[in-house]
Amino acid sequence: MPRYRDHHLHLPFIRLDSSKRPTLKFLYGVRVARDLVNKLALFFMPIYLFQFGQTSGVYAFTGLSHFHQGIIALGTYYVLYGLIALSTAIPLAQLIRKVGHQKVMILSYLLRLIGLLLLYASNIHPLFIFAAVVFEALQSNLFWPSYYTVLSQNTFKNHMGKDLGILQFLLQLVAVVSPAISGLVAATIGLESIFLIALVGTMIGLIFTLFMEIESIKDTVSLKEFMSWLTEVRFRKLTVSIMGRYVNDASLYVWPLYVFIFLGSVDKVGYLYTISLFIAMIFTYFISVYIDHTKSRKPFFLSGGVLTILWLARTQVLSIVSIALIDVVDRLTSNFHWLFYDMVLIRRSKGSNALSYFVYREMILNATAMLFWTVFMGFFVFDYGWNSLFLFAAVGVGLSLLVKDKEKIYVEK
Repeated sequence: MPRYRDHHLHLPFIRLDSSKRPTLKFLYGVRVARDLVNKLALFFMPIYLFQFGQTSGVYAFTGLSHFHQGIIALGTYYVLYGLIALSTAIPLAQLIRKVGHQKVMILSYLLRLIGLLLLYASNIHPLFIFAAVVFEALQSNLFWPSYYTVLSQNTFKNHMGKDLGILQFLLQLVAVVSPAISGLVAATIGLESIFLIALVGTMIGLIFTLFMEIESIKDTVSLKEFMSWLTEVRFRKLTVSIMGRYVNDASLYVWPLYVFIFLGSVDKVGYLYTISLFIAMIFTYFISVYIDHTKSRKPFFLSGGVLTILWLARTQVLSIVSIALIDVVDRLTSNFHWLFYDMVLIRRSKGSNALSYFVYREMILNATAMLFWTVFMGFFVFDYGWNSLFLFAAVGVGLSLLVKDKEKIYVEK
């Protein structure tokens, strides 16, 4: 999916040490532009893929119902995404080492522009969807390891939660109306139009990237090293927590599809999400200061428990009111839980192994993606349905609790 974190409120924006390289401040613009693209334009991507499967005829050979063809289209897209991204992770990491972070991020934006054009063109010819997934997977593999490596190597460790929270609050102030706007646009001129909006936002992010001057770090990335990391018990725990996080976020990613099926229109989905985002935005500013001053993991475990209960509650959703209530409570709780999680994850990346850390993390995420979306399709093909997916997500939240702050998972090179 278009980066699981981008559709939620818990985004790791951290104060950059730009005293030596002032242009690093443009990294804020890069991330804000990318996040707005996802909130404004790609929020309805699951619904687009679902409807694509129902109407394109690409999956008619399965002999399944139109509903199941929509599910297969959604799942197949992201299984292919995970497969392509996983198989190219190491070669593209070598490219990052060779040409540097800025050039790679520029390339990722160019690839994404092509991918978005192909997604738009899939409305004209359905087979373009398979070309689009290639470009989307490649650009993700180039952008995220570079982005997080630069972020990790140029941040202040103290007051991380407060800095993160203030920037989240400001971004949410702009982005809070995005689902409603994109829902109205999609309902008025068609879902495929969201990709044209995404093109504009992507070009803005590309412009910010052109102004940055990024110093590359020396690091080695290899499959052999990744396998050696997996022999460490502490890294395996981190791996399981990353997998759990993906399961939760991917399930939350398709939640708008569930709401769409329930409500019957994309504009209503957008309005509902805007309301819950606005309420959660207010809360975000206050929890960030608390995170900086607490050393206890008890609130983290408590929030994880609440999120687990919310996934169980989704199995009993019977009305619009219950959907809205669950969404509001979920966002309030998620803002603390995943803010704490992201802060720990980034703190652990500091050191000369940052690029390796984030490349291997992407590999874990993409391997998990292949598993998750295969299971996702199986749930519906074999008539286990939404409730099984929600239970799966509840397990994912529990696994995320394995992340820890102080343990070192590798030996410095």
